[in-house]
Amino acid sequence: MKLRVLLALLASIGLALVSVCPVQASANVWITLNPPSPLPTPSSYFSTTISASSWNGVAGAIDIVIHYDPSVIHVAHFSVGEDSPFYGNLAIDTESYSTGSTAIAGFQLTDQEAWETPVSLGTITWLVVGESGTATEVTIEARSVVDGNWGPVEVMAYGQRISISPPGQGGASGENTPQLNSIDPDRGSQGQTLDVIITGSNFGDAAGIDFGDKISVDKFNVDNATVIHATLAIDSSAARGPRNVSVTTPRGTDILEGGFVVTRGPLPVWIWVVAGLAGAVVLGVSALLIMRRRSTST
Repeated sequence: MKLRVLLALLASIGLALVSVCPVQASANVWITLNPPSPLPTPSSYFSTTISASSWNGVAGAIDIVIHYDPSVIHVAHFSVGEDSPFYGNLAIDTESYSTGSTAIAGFQLTDQEAWETPVSLGTITWLVVGESGTATEVTIEARSVVDGNWGPVEVMAYGQRISISPPGQGGASGENTPQLNSIDPDRGSQGQTLDVIITGSNFGDAAGIDFGDKISVDKFNVDNATVIHATLAIDSSAARGPRNVSVTTPRGTDILEGGFVVTRGPLPVWIWVVAGLAGAVVLGVSALLIMRRRSTST
């Protein structure tokens, strides 16, 4: 809900600024959805990169919407590389991943030179939910784009037609499959929330991370092809012991057996209270017995 408010606020600010600026656009920006990789097949993952280039200026803030047919594909994950001009300041509406319209908003803190060559704004990892032979048009709607001086930007957006091929012609397999090496830290206790670093190779466009039952991955960020930062929330009732950890990309899934261990969490307060009361009772009974012995001996 907070993200939706942020997106709406960015959109309203952008539109308000455009409305008070001259009608003449101060820059031109091309936003392009690149072809899918690998070839989409039923129940597989694939990725498309959103690229942008500009002339006579640069986009200082953007508010765009990606439209698609939710009966064919869903958004699985959105990642922003360090080379993106909006790195750290680009947000996506995660609650709309399967609705058919997903909003993306971002801004730059400082103006930059025009992008003479295409730059990556981010990468969308998709999950195919349709059957082979189905297809969808993926289009980009530019709701508000302004330059570094808050002037209006003329936007030309180009989407893609995504067709689902028969099984065996693409999908999550082949070369450059992910390889998991280590988790740091490699253990956490019941009821704990902690940040972990996952190292390995071929993590680009990672779509999912799994630590097993009752361990939720609240968020994760693919820093580069070899490092993923993730935030875990371990349920207080999660089973103790080793867990298999998996990372899934459009090219496959790798599992690190026993890569993470769940340890016993802190005991509930009521247990300490009961233990304290029991101890007090034992001490009290012992004191009475000692007193009785002394009285009988005298």
